[in-house]
Amino acid sequence: MRKKSCHPIDPEPAHCPLSPDKVTNCPCGKTKVADILETPRQSCEDPIPSCSKPCNKILKCGHKCLETCHIGDCGVCLQNVAITCRCGRTPVTSICHQGELYEPAQCRRTCKVILNCQRHECGEKCCSGEIPAMERIAAAKKKKSRPLDSTQRRTEESYEPEHICTRPCGKLLKCGTHTCPMLCHRGPCGTCLEASFDELACHCRRTVIQPPVPCGSIPPVCTHQCTRPMGCPHPRVPHNCHGDGESCPKCPYLTVKRCVCGKKDIKNQPCWRDAVTCATVCGKKLSCGSHTCKKICHKPGECEEPCTQPCGKPKTCDHLCTDPCHAPFQCAENTPCQSKVQVSCPCGGIKQEVKCNATKNTPGLKSKEIKCNDSCRARRMALALEIDPDRDSTLLGYSDETIKCYNENTKLFTQSVEKALRTFAEGPSKRYAFPPMKSIQREFIHNLADDYGFESESQDPEPYRSVVVMKGPKIITVPKKSIAQFIQSAAKASNTPVPASNVAAVEQLRKPGKQASNAIVLQGLRVGLLVTDLERELEVVLKASPLRFNIHWSGEEVILEPKPSSLGMDEIEVELSNIKPTIKRTFATKGIAQDVELCWIGRDGKVVQKEGQKWAVVAGNNNKSSGSSTPTPAWGRPGITIAQNGFGALDSFSSAGPGKMLTLGLSRSADSLREREKKEKEKKLKEKVVDNWEEAADEEIGPDSPTKEGVTVEASSSARPGSSASFSDAAAFAGSSGNISEDAREDVKADSAAEE
Repeated sequence: MRKKSCHPIDPEPAHCPLSPDKVTNCPCGKTKVADILETPRQSCEDPIPSCSKPCNKILKCGHKCLETCHIGDCGVCLQNVAITCRCGRTPVTSICHQGELYEPAQCRRTCKVILNCQRHECGEKCCSGEIPAMERIAAAKKKKSRPLDSTQRRTEESYEPEHICTRPCGKLLKCGTHTCPMLCHRGPCGTCLEASFDELACHCRRTVIQPPVPCGSIPPVCTHQCTRPMGCPHPRVPHNCHGDGESCPKCPYLTVKRCVCGKKDIKNQPCWRDAVTCATVCGKKLSCGSHTCKKICHKPGECEEPCTQPCGKPKTCDHLCTDPCHAPFQCAENTPCQSKVQVSCPCGGIKQEVKCNATKNTPGLKSKEIKCNDSCRARRMALALEIDPDRDSTLLGYSDETIKCYNENTKLFTQSVEKALRTFAEGPSKRYAFPPMKSIQREFIHNLADDYGFESESQDPEPYRSVVVMKGPKIITVPKKSIAQFIQSAAKASNTPVPASNVAAVEQLRKPGKQASNAIVLQGLRVGLLVTDLERELEVVLKASPLRFNIHWSGEEVILEPKPSSLGMDEIEVELSNIKPTIKRTFATKGIAQDVELCWIGRDGKVVQKEGQKWAVVAGNNNKSSGSSTPTPAWGRPGITIAQNGFGALDSFSSAGPGKMLTLGLSRSADSLREREKKEKEKKLKEKVVDNWEEAADEEIGPDSPTKEGVTVEASSSARPGSSASFSDAAAFAGSSGNISEDAREDVKADSAAEE
């Protein structure tokens, strides 16, 4: 029964809402009470019957009540409904929310949208602003593809509330002291708003900035003299007042200072320098008692302690101990001695270097002897019969490729390479680099290095391609005889004239070699000439040429060095020779340069030799030959004609006149050679070197015919009539292989004299 709360008394009597006259239907209202009950209700206290139909009343959530007809309020809605998570991307099934506000479900999806600061990501789980952010980004991309006639309008993007960064910026401001207090934002931070109300003064306090002083201000620039104290009694170097981050100028006065070891006084030392060394070895006795400190002048107490120098004491095998210092203990001598000793056979014909391998208990191999073999017996037999025991050294000779390359190159070049490789084989170095050269010369070095047992390789592009020779795992075996001696001994052993294949070795001495060149030099340049003017003129001249040049000055000359290209060294030389007349003619016509010559430059960019220096080289060699001895030429067999080469070995025969040959034989005696040399020295004193060697070379001078004023050239007394020696090959080789040392010339002379 429904009951009201306290209320005023109604004037009329109350009528019960459950009375039969008011309740005519069942609780759900679908069926009449009279249809359900057989007898009608008599009073309000009689129960209200209910039908068996569903209630179907609309609940607060909007769903219908699924219970059967009932009295009273409907119960809780138990229907399952599909709802979405907060970001709207993940659907979830749940019980009805009963029409009340509820917290949406959250998925585990992480939002990766960039916040408005363009520095951070959202990073929230199931972010409700992710879908609007995607729509905003898609709309911004469409705006970028605007028509050509439209103007670009810069509009600020409206970010979702979820994607506004609320972190503090925290960047260090320009003042270097404070951080940005604003929220995280795009672009640079503003200026620091902090200020100081103290005066900002320089170091001497004579220049002041009055407050307020903005944060980050630097001390003012002071124009007064610095007043900082100095650490020396010398006068102060005048300079303005400065901050603490800048030091005063160093004292420039020179004084006498004691070195750090305290042994010497060093004069003329700058006053500001504290540590001065006398560059002498310490020499103080170390704690081991056996060695002295080998460090250069140092502070006291910094000697080599503990001592790590080699022991150096003699062991039982008389070799020095190489272990680190172990004083005061004796040498252990547990490991075999690694020093090299030379053992030989009883006759001394076989010698070999082996490790000593001596220990404290074993004597080692110092007294070991090698048994004589057949070569020892053959050597003793040869000595008994007064035969050269090294006559069979031709078995250890040179390959056919080496002999072929030897014939194709100049004599002076091949001899200089032989000497360099022999010196390299005897020395301790593991690597030897030759200067840049032509391919035919590099081929000779490769073949000769292979005969010696070296490893070789070419490096760098043309025109700076060179050969590097290295000592490898092979046994290095250097023949006792040079290539020239090898060819001559092979001919003597067969008792036949020199074969036709080796005649080229003589012919290449007779032909003047072509001077090598890898650049062009311009001389007598116009005053005020600029590099840009030179490049402009060269661009016109070199239109059809594949070469392009680097231009650099060398004193009063300009060097045109070809840039690296795919051309080989020989092709570059041919191209330089072809374009030289065009450049010379064009530059002479326009007054740019008086002379244009080919030249050879080294790696340092300096000119090693010019084209116009070839006759000066010949003249210099001729003068030097007047004071030298007359060695016997290498090709001394009868009937072999020899031309003058660049060795200077045949300089004594140069008086026979240019353009002719000498026929040498083995019948000359040492007395006749010395007598001829004495006569030639007297004649050379009267000769003069003509200024124009080209004209002198073109003239045919007979053995007794006079030449120009005061110049008389006579043939050697031992030469055949009408024969002479030519100096043209000396200049030719000097142009093809660079400067040749006097040691190489003396070695060749000595070899030739030994063969004679």
